[in-house]
Amino acid sequence: MAPTGGPVVRLALPLVLLAVLLACGALAAAAITEEEARRLFEELRCNTCHVEGGIASPWEEVLEEVGEEWPAEYATIDDAARDVEYMGQKMFRDFSHLMEVMGRNVGAPEDKLRQLEDFFRELFERGKAEAAEAKPAPEAARPGDRGAELAMVVVAAVAIAVIVAAAVYLATRRR
Repeated sequence: MAPTGGPVVRLALPLVLLAVLLACGALAAAAITEEEARRLFEELRCNTCHVEGGIASPWEEVLEEVGEEWPAEYATIDDAARDVEYMGQKMFRDFSHLMEVMGRNVGAPEDKLRQLEDFFRELFERGKAEAAEAKPAPEAARPGDRGAELAMVVVAAVAIAVIVAAAVYLATRRR
């Protein structure tokens, strides 16, 4: 009969807890919703320039450009960023560089700027997927819909727990 306790079992519990914590962290790092992105856009003062009649497209137009126009015209968001004119020049190496320059303009903290960048990248990818479909799904999820992300995190956590449990079983069975 295999032992029910011992060092292997005591090691397994912290590993399972670590897997759950990592899964929760992955969910917390998930992309923000459109409304959260809009608020962040305003909080970072991006709307100083990105305003109706301003020197850059307002929020709604940015959403349309990044989520619809760019995906239809460019293979990647980085290709689109290289084609953006800023101060009369095409100067961006990629989308991260574009966001970095825009962030410097308003003194945006890097972590918040990264959240906004991730939102726009997801928006572009979703637009790319929709452009590739013959007919978009009637209730296509908006960027930041966390249902699919939560399911993936739960599946990963369960898979890790099963692997740890199998390792514990095999280790205790050999004794």
